[in-house]
Amino acid sequence: SPMWDTPWAIMALLKSGLPNNHPSLVKAGEWMLEKEVKTFGDWSLKNPVREPSGWYFQHANEFYPDNDDAAVVMMSLQLLDLPDKNRKSQAILRGFKWLMGMQCKDGGWGSFDKNNNKKILNNIPFADWNALLDPSTSDLTARVLDLMGKLGYDLSFRPAEKAIKFLKKEQEKNGSWYGRWG
Repeated sequence: SPMWDTPWAIMALLKSGLPNNHPSLVKAGEWMLEKEVKTFGDWSLKNPVREPSGWYFQHANEFYPDNDDAAVVMMSLQLLDLPDKNRKSQAILRGFKWLMGMQCKDGGWGSFDKNNNKKILNNIPFADWNALLDPSTSDLTARVLDLMGKLGYDLSFRPAEKAIKFLKKEQEKNGSWYGRWG
């Protein structure tokens, strides 16, 4: 997906030494700003008070922004020197508020939904691969926590504190964490 790959390419190019105002990076940043979600989707059923924002994995899926793409898009946007700094900062602010509103009760983040973890749904005959659930996962939670740090938040920020508790609880006995989305 271009929405997933573009921020990673931006961050790699920046780490390789390309300046943060290089025309290719500015063009990519402007493209990501254009793709910010501005409409309410299914996510708003559990989050009705939030202003729409976020970014989506697929080419045209404005109703289903996901937490993972939103986090990495904001990570890369905050590194870029774009011509319209206010537009960039407002998109990051909207996106960050939206993303914080998607934090689940357990302190983690799922991909598309908030608190969609009712395991009884797995008993429905057509519930292949547990696809009806969108539980909090360590990999998404860690990426959101990474974003918080890159935006200047520390352990005193309540969502960060809850995310750390979630990650501590989810650590495997061997020391690793399971990543559902990679």
